[in-house]
Amino acid sequence: MPMTLSNQLLHNGVADLMLDYIRELKMDQEAFESAAVEEQLVSLRKHKRLTHAQYWDCLDALKRLLPDRDIGIEIGASLKPAHLGVLGYLLLSSSSLIEALQQGQRFMALLHQSDRVITSIHNDSLHLQWTMDFGKSTPLSDEIYFSGILKFIRLATGIAEFSFESLQLTFQKPKNAAYLESYFQCPITFNAEYSEIILPLSILSKPLNRSDPDLRLMLEKQAQALIESLPVANEFNVQLQQVMMSCLQRGSVTIDDVAQQLAISRRTLHRRLSVQSISFGILLRLVREKLAKQYLTQANLSLTEISLLLGYAEHSVFSRAFKQWTGETPRHYRQRYGN
Repeated sequence: MPMTLSNQLLHNGVADLMLDYIRELKMDQEAFESAAVEEQLVSLRKHKRLTHAQYWDCLDALKRLLPDRDIGIEIGASLKPAHLGVLGYLLLSSSSLIEALQQGQRFMALLHQSDRVITSIHNDSLHLQWTMDFGKSTPLSDEIYFSGILKFIRLATGIAEFSFESLQLTFQKPKNAAYLESYFQCPITFNAEYSEIILPLSILSKPLNRSDPDLRLMLEKQAQALIESLPVANEFNVQLQQVMMSCLQRGSVTIDDVAQQLAISRRTLHRRLSVQSISFGILLRLVREKLAKQYLTQANLSLTEISLLLGYAEHSVFSRAFKQWTGETPRHYRQRYGN
């Protein structure tokens, strides 16, 4: 099976999000016949994961029932922390938006294991760019995704009128473009090469109104345990991680390098990882973090040597990565756990 976004997995919270939207709509509006969609969503939410294709099918079915409503924006705007599971409450308990963003990147695999977010700073703005490793999503799905992000930022910061500086989307300009621009209150570029949000840097340091350091630490441990449980422990995974460790020590750990060492094709490796609902990048991060913690307990290894063993050309790059993984610097971790 080819590696496309349609067969990548999502957290079942999206099924709960749609169910809650349907039930609230039935309370506020005249009843509409949605039993078939609800039945499908109830069935899907029994599993921890569902595919993008299953999610899209439910969205399309609901849109056919409600052709005159902007259900993408409406569903995204109804997002609650519970729909994101542990990660939702972890983000809310962060001290600032920048910390929430870091936690989101660190634990994004709890929600989905498809495209990654690349961050960069230009002038006084933060750019969040989504990769296109698995192809495009659907317009409805993207409307939910980005209106959900906006809703979450407003909820976390308490700034009800907050808006992005700009937004670009990969689908063609739709009939409801004017409504989208009215909702997001920012310029929107359609038919873009990749999805991107631009935020003002000033918002990142703003304290979040539900910040709770003790709760954050507890939820962080829970999220880490959930992340580590994603790979299935089997003979192939053991061999795969051993090969990744070997490649790291040789200084090259691309997916092509690993596939060659395993004597399988890149596509086959992608497929085996997909079955286990984990990406190569996430697994590589887990392997690096596991090795880093082991190396840091060995006093005879300098931080520079550890960086090289993990495939980083510079110590500063490793330090930033380790802090993103664990919330502390390598030096601090060594002080606490080193011999």
